[in-house]
Amino acid sequence: MKTRHKLSRVLTAAVALAVVSGAAWASPDQCGRIGTWFGSAGSPTPILTWFGVDTEGKNDKNGEMILDWVFVDPTWGNPNFSLATRLTGGRGVWEKIHKNEYKYTWYAYGIMNNGFPLYSIRVSGFVSQGDCDQAGIDYTVEFFVPPVAPQNMSMPGVTPVGVHTGTATETRVPLVVTP
Repeated sequence: MKTRHKLSRVLTAAVALAVVSGAAWASPDQCGRIGTWFGSAGSPTPILTWFGVDTEGKNDKNGEMILDWVFVDPTWGNPNFSLATRLTGGRGVWEKIHKNEYKYTWYAYGIMNNGFPLYSIRVSGFVSQGDCDQAGIDYTVEFFVPPVAPQNMSMPGVTPVGVHTGTATETRVPLVVTP
């Protein structure tokens, strides 16, 4: 009887902890960026759609982002970039700046059919996360021709040849294990 009573108390405590943990995670100010996202930029016709994974850095206030393209217009609608046939995956970082607000920067290269890079880009901006599963994005794309390595983009004398601004949206992908 005593063992059953102890087991009952342990199970009750575990359920209470799970409920409290779940309630804390459901709070929009604690959902954060960590997770998998599906996004789209450009309207009415997208110029870019992606699966993105935001990982935790030293804490839940910063981390890395990896973007894999579902659809991309490697020319960004610019006939000067018509030799680009693909865009490399984006790699970057994000940082929380206020409740539900984040800033980010990522980099990629526009690649020609022969495998050589035509241009490099730096994309930076802000994410406003309205709830746990939806986010609005403001972005600025800077184009560098010839390509410039990310670590050299802010050096004196290095300036982008073009800038494109816009907005995008992201939806959290509910990854669950299915039978």
